[in-house]
Amino acid sequence: TVDFVNKKIKRINVTNGMSITIAGNYFDYSDVDPSIVDGFGKEAAFNLPVLLCISTDDQYLFVNEYNKGKVRKINLNTFEVTTIFDIAGTQPTGLVCDDTYLYIGLGTKHVIYRMTLTGTESHGSLSSSDQNIFAGTIDNNSSLDDGVVGTGKFMNLDTKITINNAKTMLAIPDTTSLRIVNISS
Repeated sequence: TVDFVNKKIKRINVTNGMSITIAGNYFDYSDVDPSIVDGFGKEAAFNLPVLLCISTDDQYLFVNEYNKGKVRKINLNTFEVTTIFDIAGTQPTGLVCDDTYLYIGLGTKHVIYRMTLTGTESHGSLSSSDQNIFAGTIDNNSSLDDGVVGTGKFMNLDTKITINNAKTMLAIPDTTSLRIVNISS
């Protein structure tokens, strides 16, 4: 679970209800930007962790850093935290994964970004020609169309991207509609 206030990621024992910190530590912002501190367990620091996604093999936990345009990966065997997505000017607002891909909703850019679970993306900026844009368009305007994957427009991408149990469809809400996108092909 995310301890947003204390900037920690915790594991809860469902048998006794006890929680332990597996990554992160409350960090004094005066010297270093905490969202750039990778490391093991409590050595790592988070800025504004909000959403979590666990890999289907239960080996990795993905955490979005809402304020900094980052997604972090925690190895659940070693508790090593690494930054795997770092694109300036974005705010990851949704996060889901299947067996192969991590889907990141970028609300400020009106797109769903797709990367492999083993990938690392660090562009510095996002362009409309980016091959990892899975759905939506960066040059969003006021008209909505259904389009095909990669061309449909999202007015205001919500934070609740979901994936079905079969891992074949994404449900992508925005302020005016709900899109169902086939991801099985």
